[in-house]
Amino acid sequence: MEKNQKEWLDSMRIDNQLKKQLIEATEDQLNDMFYQELPFGTGGMRGLIGIGTNRMNVLTVARATRGLAQYLLTKYADLEQPAVVIGYDNRLYSKEFAEHTAEVLAGFRIKVHLFKDIAATPLVSFGVRQLKAQCGIVITASHNPPEYNGYKIYDETGCQMLPKEIAKVIDCIENNGDFFTYSTSRQGISYLDQSFQNRYIKELAGIATMVETSKKLKIGFSPQHGTSREPVKEMLADYGFRDVVYVQEQMAADPYFSQTESANPEDVSAYDLLIDYGRKYDLDVLITTDPDADRVGVVYKDRLGEYQLLSGNQLGALLIDFFIKFKQLGTDSYIVKTIVTSELGAEIAKAHGVQVENVLTGFKYIGDVINRKGEAGFVGGYEESFGYLMEPLTRDKDGIQIVLALAVMANYYLDRQQTLGDRLTALFNEYGFYEERLISWTLTGRAGQATIKRLYEQFKQLPLNDLAYTEDYELGIRRSSSESVPLEFEQALVVKHVLADGSWLCARPSGTEPKLKLYLSANSPTKEISATKIANLVTMIDQNMKPEKEE
Repeated sequence: MEKNQKEWLDSMRIDNQLKKQLIEATEDQLNDMFYQELPFGTGGMRGLIGIGTNRMNVLTVARATRGLAQYLLTKYADLEQPAVVIGYDNRLYSKEFAEHTAEVLAGFRIKVHLFKDIAATPLVSFGVRQLKAQCGIVITASHNPPEYNGYKIYDETGCQMLPKEIAKVIDCIENNGDFFTYSTSRQGISYLDQSFQNRYIKELAGIATMVETSKKLKIGFSPQHGTSREPVKEMLADYGFRDVVYVQEQMAADPYFSQTESANPEDVSAYDLLIDYGRKYDLDVLITTDPDADRVGVVYKDRLGEYQLLSGNQLGALLIDFFIKFKQLGTDSYIVKTIVTSELGAEIAKAHGVQVENVLTGFKYIGDVINRKGEAGFVGGYEESFGYLMEPLTRDKDGIQIVLALAVMANYYLDRQQTLGDRLTALFNEYGFYEERLISWTLTGRAGQATIKRLYEQFKQLPLNDLAYTEDYELGIRRSSSESVPLEFEQALVVKHVLADGSWLCARPSGTEPKLKLYLSANSPTKEISATKIANLVTMIDQNMKPEKEE
């Protein structure tokens, strides 16, 4: 390992700040820096910024890019010059990683369209499709803490690469030699400027004009120090939403996210400043995206003047309900949702004759369904983790277009003296009260990986007396007391227990973070009964699964 460390210290491509980490590292820190190569998984790469093989830095980024280049040159051998679109967010080293990625690709004579400034993730997916590129790369760690960065890739449709293709990329990465020996170039790199963002915003006219509204909605918005600031400001102004207050403390593209408790729309604390603004300016809805602008969340003002956060499941159901109401539906209309997403949106769709496609967790599977079934019948796709797509301009979740969809939808209900909460209550009264809960355990390092495996195995063996069946996506079977039948899904580390009353609980290790996630869902005629069902499931989990081993 000492020789390896010297090579990293001698590398001209690693800056002095990162080299200092290595010089000052403890033995445990050194072990974590070098004990593995930063995994390139189904969601790409994501990890701590730093020096070493298990960190995000220019050398690990370059190694991944070299493998990707070899994959592209093999797959598109008949093309004179494959093309790649590259975007990046406001995180530490994002611009450096993006520029180095472009230079590595150019060294392979691959054409590069590089965003000139920070870009919302949806613009990269849109760019791949518009420019007919063969691949897209986004340098982002989404809403992870500031010390993280990441690298994810799109295929030629603007969809995150599916596992079979990712496996080929990984093979190329593993066969491309050491971390230090490679060439770069700047020939063949062109830049995408503000005009490309304008092009994207013009394509959102269908959402803006799907129903007439007064444009009197009072909106609060925060980009969480991220990439959505400029596109959202331009978009809302272009489509007539003038009464918008922006959270000034969070408008700067700050890599440290210094003025927010959380940059994740799933966290209530992400809305703290927004709610302060809401009370000060008497705003109707408060909207935020995560830093790379693929996820979006909303808080609405209820009839008592209090601000209420919608869950990802609730917002998804409202969007499905609204778009079914106002979108031109055909006989082959369909929605797509993940297997860990609430059934409320699905029940709404079925009641209107709209097909429901269930997919594994990960928006790439939603994008893949759109590619296979076509755009004509697509009504919307979503996942419970605040990712949505209603207009198929991209093949990934798109927080920018959903900001506009939210403005139109909330304004429509405001014009009828209703809130988003009023419409949600009406849906609950019609389809039943759905209650969900997410339990997420973050477990880092080698010990954390072992704990995640242990907890996942414990989840499989939970003592569920009223179990109807278990879906094991790793084995590809649905198993009940009387039979086992095959599941028509790709193999995945997911287990879902479905109870006799329709409640369910599901476990999966995150594909991008060192986390184990448990999803719980219940439905009943009343909110109280659903809440009790969820509470009982939480108690059972607490009694049988412990992240910390008891001595």
